[in-house]
Amino acid sequence: MNELTLQNVTKKYRQKTALDGVSLSFKTGINALLGPNGSGKTTMMNIIADLISATSGSVLWNGASVSKLGEKYREILGFMPQNVSLYKRFSAAENLRYFGTLKGLNASKTELEIPRLLEKVNLADCADKKFGSFSGGMKQRLGIAVTIMNDPKLVIFDEPTAGLDPKERMRFRDILRELSESAVVILSTHIVSDVEALADNIILLKNGKICENGSADELREKYAPEASGDKSALEMLYMNFFGETE
Repeated sequence: MNELTLQNVTKKYRQKTALDGVSLSFKTGINALLGPNGSGKTTMMNIIADLISATSGSVLWNGASVSKLGEKYREILGFMPQNVSLYKRFSAAENLRYFGTLKGLNASKTELEIPRLLEKVNLADCADKKFGSFSGGMKQRLGIAVTIMNDPKLVIFDEPTAGLDPKERMRFRDILRELSESAVVILSTHIVSDVEALADNIILLKNGKICENGSADELREKYAPEASGDKSALEMLYMNFFGETE
């Protein structure tokens, strides 16, 4: 089983502290970061993906410092940022071909991966269409395909379901379940329904600090919120911490 560990990670931007001494472990399975906008989720994702440096603290992959692993770490990493930005003039297949090369796939394996991935995200009939002509939901789906190329062992999704219709969100949940069998999956979201019955571990984050951490059942048992009307127990718990649901 793989494990990603944050040790006392702090990130400061001038007068603002985006993350405040966060210590946390993510193991194989689906780990959901749940919190309102501005809670520090995206900052944490970017630090884990080694896109920005923490002000202090360490990030470890299976006990080794991510900063020292360098290229070996990026080979096992798949990261989908909040705003998907691929090459507008490239077709879906060309984008996958390009990023397959960046990820170190040989040409023959890449050509096998392209139709499989496009089928998985329901874009099989859009292989030759330019990314710039895609709708928001289609861009998200191609971003998912790029992220999961080359069987990454650490997969990070920052608000991945934005723009997806209910049917595509269900398809994405199936992709997450498949990935979680062998990878550490980190899903950052403020949408409670995306994680209710899916996440193995849920981290509640507010103002750069961890409020709670555990499975949905553990959180329910600890706080015993009573569902009312059409709100689930986890939605009620979210409201207790953050005062809102989306």
